[in-house]
Amino acid sequence: MNLVVADAGPLRYLVVIDSIHVLPRLFPRILVPPAVVAELRHPHAPETVRRWGESLPSWIQVQRPDFTHEPRRLDAGESEAIGLALQLGASLVLLDEREARREAVGLGLAVAGTVGILERAEFWNGRPKSDCWT
Repeated sequence: MNLVVADAGPLRYLVVIDSIHVLPRLFPRILVPPAVVAELRHPHAPETVRRWGESLPSWIQVQRPDFTHEPRRLDAGESEAIGLALQLGASLVLLDEREARREAVGLGLAVAGTVGILERAEFWNGRPKSDCWT
């Protein structure tokens, strides 16, 4: 099975636009580090995101990385997500922030963001594409 690790950004935006349901159709399991869960549950997060983060679906698995990748320009969730993806040899890491994406790609990780997820899912007609991430 392909391992997918997610930062808070794509999860947050998919919850806000009521499209989080596309993720388990694309990936049976998504790993998130504890810092990502904390960001989803943060008091300043939108209420819908906080509620979703308080009751994570069964296809989300929280896993603490053995190490974090910590360039100063990344937040804790991005650092832990990249560290976990590197540790596990993930096939894909879900990130939206430009600096985090640049860092992950520079480390050899495949990256997709919210827009890429929606394109992949073809959410407007509900049929996932069969082509590969590029």
